[in-house]
Amino acid sequence: MFTPISVLVEKIKQDLIDLDLLEYGDLTTKIILNTKGTKGTISKDLKTFLAAVDGIFQNNDFSNTIKEEYDKIKKNTELRREYMTLGLELLEQYQRGKKEGREEGILVGQEIGFNVIEALKSGISVREVAEKYGIDEETVLKYQKALSE
Repeated sequence: MFTPISVLVEKIKQDLIDLDLLEYGDLTTKIILNTKGTKGTISKDLKTFLAAVDGIFQNNDFSNTIKEEYDKIKKNTELRREYMTLGLELLEQYQRGKKEGREEGILVGQEIGFNVIEALKSGISVREVAEKYGIDEETVLKYQKALSE
């Protein structure tokens, strides 16, 4: 059974297939749209959909269909609650990921710092140390200065 949303998805999918932007070879369908994009030529329906994503509804049947679906979803309190719960979960995951990234960055920084100090102690030049560990010479010089104090 086709709903207005499934018809919309099929129209967009066909546009992306026509632009050769959909095949990933892993049997999944990924649709990544940029409402401000300027690359390529897209169909009138896809332009209408992207405008609707930006909250701009045009005066045509397709846009009206999208607006009706949008209004139904907006009025559905259970769906709104699920969306808010998902939003909170995503925020928590983001914060956890940020914390883990910070912790990992500290560990990597400590490891690089240890390696830089060891390299300097062994007599490797500042330029070689910087190249070896992918850091700028100014940072290596700070380590060298700290070693001499």
